[in-house]
Amino acid sequence: MKVKAKSKKTTKKRARPRRKLTEAQEQARDERRTKLDALVEKVLAMTPEQREEMIERVGAVVTCGGRVLSEKNTCLILEQAGENPVSMVGGFMQWRELHGRTVMRNQHGYVILVPKGKKDGDGTDDPDERVRFIPRYVFDITQTEPLPPKEEE
Repeated sequence: MKVKAKSKKTTKKRARPRRKLTEAQEQARDERRTKLDALVEKVLAMTPEQREEMIERVGAVVTCGGRVLSEKNTCLILEQAGENPVSMVGGFMQWRELHGRTVMRNQHGYVILVPKGKKDGDGTDDPDERVRFIPRYVFDITQTEPLPPKEEE
């Protein structure tokens, strides 16, 4: 007779509780969210032809891992970059670990939306498990510099 193994229900535990934000921090967070929402609305209001034209004019943006960004994330970056050329982007730790580069001081990243969770087709009805998009910052290669060599003792 086979006995079913008990399934372990894993609950996400935080290493430590979140600290309470100050009023200034909450206001800054709300301003960032408002800017991001306006930027996303602007990109979503574009027709597919307008997005394709923007990408053709400037070229596709790739990650430092070699992937081409989605059309909408590319448009988000190009809108934020303005006249600054953007070619290859990556997160702070991606530049550091994959390419031995670090982001220069006083550089501001470009916000993109990164999927988190599982697709609806995976049979999950739990709203916490569905795909949602979270903002993440990426930096262009022009905003980075090689890491200084480690001093040997």
